[in-house]
Amino acid sequence: MHKVRIHLNTQQDVEKFVSIARKIDEEVALEDNANHRVNAKSILGCLYSIEFEETYVTSDNPFIADKFHDFMW
Repeated sequence: MHKVRIHLNTQQDVEKFVSIARKIDEEVALEDNANHRVNAKSILGCLYSIEFEETYVTSDNPFIADKFHDFMW
């Protein structure tokens, strides 16, 4: 599992993020440090994740850092 810390601050960020995530064949999730986990291909899930103190994108895809570099810290 690959894990990268990201930030999603606006609805535009979420829409762009979800558009990228939906192009990935593998499962993509957003997690925080409190064991909350949402589907990263879901706009509602990603909007919910804006409230996470720290947000991480996780996937079995080894190239997630390349795909989500615009959202990385």
